[in-house]
Amino acid sequence: MHHLMGHIACRLITALSLTEAEVYGEENLEGLPRPFLLMMNHSSHWDPVEIWAYFPEFVNFLVKEELHDVPIFGTMSALSGNIPVHRNGVDVKAIKMALRLLKDGINLGIFAEGTRTEDGTILPFKEGGVALASRAKVPIVPLYISGTHRILAKKSRILRAERVRLYILKPVLTTMEAHCDKARQTELTQEIELKIRNAREMEMNGCDPKKIVA
Repeated sequence: MHHLMGHIACRLITALSLTEAEVYGEENLEGLPRPFLLMMNHSSHWDPVEIWAYFPEFVNFLVKEELHDVPIFGTMSALSGNIPVHRNGVDVKAIKMALRLLKDGINLGIFAEGTRTEDGTILPFKEGGVALASRAKVPIVPLYISGTHRILAKKSRILRAERVRLYILKPVLTTMEAHCDKARQTELTQEIELKIRNAREMEMNGCDPKKIVA
């Protein structure tokens, strides 16, 4: 029930703030084994709001611990079941909670850069997401989020009206294999990062959204 309430609340919030999103590539989820790990870029604290509001399926997140101290947003995040992560060192407790979530059949979202960018550019991806998906033997769905850095920029408290686009890219199934060693995890992380970088470049060049997610 709290998942549905979160979806409705975020739809209302985005409508009132004029930050609605367009979603492309829903067909890439058809026939995909559940749960999956959603791996995406990160430009704003507004990113989870857009995902809760417009992504076709509910997703819980690994979020930095400090976000749960933010008024209203932190309460919503905690009630929705998001997992707080200590950013100093390896948070074993958060990893165990994430694996349990996936085992229980709940999709998990990870911001692969580990921090927000200031202008929407893509920072190097960390390997933790692929390692987690490999350990849980679940597929990865790459997602490119466009426009949120203009809504609520890093270090800004001013919310601006802006349209958002969510590009659901072709999934990666290799992490479902029986063995995915460290070298392969590094390779897959780079592959997923390149998928999202290419999506951004194609969008900036005015490419048809349907071609971006094809």
